[in-house]
Order: sequence, then C-alpha cells, then structure tokens
Amino acid sequence: MKVRIDKSVFDDAIDDMRQLELNFLLNIIIYKKRYELKVTDSEVLKSDSYGRLPQTEKEIIEQAITDTIRSSSFDSDCEVAVDGETEYELKKFSPSEAIVYLLQPLSIILENGLNDSYLMKVIFHLFDQTGELTSRMNEGWIRFENAGGCSNVKNFLKARINSYGNKLKFLNCYVLLDGDRRYPTDPEPNKKYKKLKEQLDEWGVCYHVLEKRSMENYMPDEAIDSFETAETRAWIMAYLSLTPEQKDHFSIAEGFTKDLNKFQKERVKQRESLLSTKDINRRKKSYVRCYLHIDEQAFYGSVSKGNFLHLEKGLKVKDFKVRYPEKFNDSVVVYRKNMLKRTIHQKDPLELEHIAESVRNLI
Repeated sequence: MKVRIDKSVFDDAIDDMRQLELNFLLNIIIYKKRYELKVTDSEVLKSDSYGRLPQTEKEIIEQAITDTIRSSSFDSDCEVAVDGETEYELKKFSPSEAIVYLLQPLSIILENGLNDSYLMKVIFHLFDQTGELTSRMNEGWIRFENAGGCSNVKNFLKARINSYGNKLKFLNCYVLLDGDRRYPTDPEPNKKYKKLKEQLDEWGVCYHVLEKRSMENYMPDEAIDSFETAETRAWIMAYLSLTPEQKDHFSIAEGFTKDLNKFQKERVKQRESLLSTKDINRRKKSYVRCYLHIDEQAFYGSVSKGNFLHLEKGLKVKDFKVRYPEKFNDSVVVYRKNMLKRTIHQKDPLELEHIAESVRNLI
C-alpha cells in the first residue's frame, strides 16, 4: 500500500505531541517496509519538523521524494493530511486517524472464518511467488474473520463501519464468497448475491466470488483419495469418476441430498424407510435424482446409477468439518501442480493466482 503524507502534516507538527505523532506515523509506515512512503513536495525538507526527525527517517523521506520525482507518479492508496478528519469515504486521514487505519491488519472476510482460511493460506503459500502474503500473515498483519455466511457479510461490514464513527474509509478488507452453484447455469446464486455485490461495489470493498461451489471443491483428487477407508472407498471411486466440471459443483460434505428442499428430503426418507436393510443394500434406483432441478439432472446425466447412489450422501469422514479443510495443510497431497489441475478448465484457469494478487495489492 502506498501512503502519501501531505506537506501540511509536517507544517502542523509545531509542538512535541504533534512531532511525536509524526514520528510514530512514519515508523508505522517504514517498519519492516510494510507500506511504501510517498512524499511529493520537496518543500517538506525545509520544515522544522523534518529537521527534528532522526537521521534514518530523514534519509527515508529524501529517498521517497527522489523516487517520486524519478517515476513522475503521484498516485497513492491513501493520503494523510491535516484536514483528513473531515473525509468519510475517500482514503484521506488525519495523522491520528492514519495511525489507527495503518495499524489495522487486513481483514479477509470469509463465510466460515476457520475452515475457509485453510484454502486462503494454501493460496498464499503456493500462488504468491513473492512470499509477502505468508510473511504478513505470520506477522499478524492479515486476519481471517468469520462473517457467519454470505447473508451476514453486509451486517458484519456495517458493524465494522459503525465502530469507526460511520467513516467508510476505515474499511480495510477483502471479501471471499462461495460460488454456491449447483450446476454451471444455476441462477440462484446471482439472485442471492445481487444486492450484496451492489453494496460492496458502493462501499469500494474488494471481493471475489469463487467459480466453484465452495472452498471444499478446490481440494485436489490426490487429497480426496487420501481419505480412503473401507467405508469411503466406493464413494471416493464414484467421486473421482466425475468430470472436473461436475466436481466443481458437487457438495462433498452432503452429496446430492444437499440440493433437496425440506419436503423433498422428507419424501426420500419416507421411501427409504419402507425398505429393509437387505433391500437398501441391493437398491439400484436413486430416490434423490428425480427431485433435483431438471438442469442439475442433465448436468450429472453421465453419472451412472451405481455411482449416483454412492454420491447421494456426503463423504463419510469423522469430524469432517475439521479434518477436511485441514487437509489443505498436507503438502504431500496438496501442491501447486494439482491445485492448478483443479482450475485449468475454468473460465479463469489462474483464479487462485489472481486471488493472491488481489490480496497482495491491499497490503
């Protein structure tokens, strides 16, 4: 992030307290090179406050001025000026406000802050070639936050804005949302996200909607295969037989049953209750398939009756919600090549790399 300090801040540092504030602000910016300092007015070098700075800070300011002149670039991501406190939306801050803003970690807002963070961490590790994202995360400058589902993202951000006196400019976040599509042409997610996306655009919040149904659909085949037991073998073989596109929209946690409404699930349960244990084991017809949306039935039309029966329910792994996302940490079965294999067929085959790039532009 490029932070420009206006000349007015130097001119205003006329007493010890304001000089200390300026020193603190500069140290936040230059500490471990977290931010890029921009000073565009060489007249700063003539101010009394500049003269009272330590030699190290003086040299950094001089270099910032030189770099700006050489590049002829005066752009910045946020500005610090004496009158910055009057601004509510644009990234313009008073020195005291800038200290609060710049001390914030970047908030990565997820529908499930704990489980979804595992995918983000592996994206940082495998798709940010600078290593900056992993470094900043380990230093505590990137924070994963739980929005409690996409329907609560707007309320989550409103609460954050309210905590800063309704000043929108203090928002420092990136929102990642599940695709939620049951099949590629599923219109429901667009309806669900329409108002949220409009609000995020209005607030100037950077966000991304995943191409796949959810975070769990980015798990490579090798990682899925590593869950094999006597109980899961048939399910895993059926899952691995799906096309890459079918894997993108399939609910790994709950199977095809996930896509039924409450009434339909009850109907399936009633029909299954009429079967004996022997009949259930020999059953060749799915009671779920006929209840799926007609377009979803067509999308999974190539799935055999036997495989469909195996996939009706989700992957039966003990403590699934904990163990499954943790698998992203396993470098033996999750690595750059097989993660790319899961996205090569997408509209954006470099989606994971682009997510990493978007986050890196915010820090």
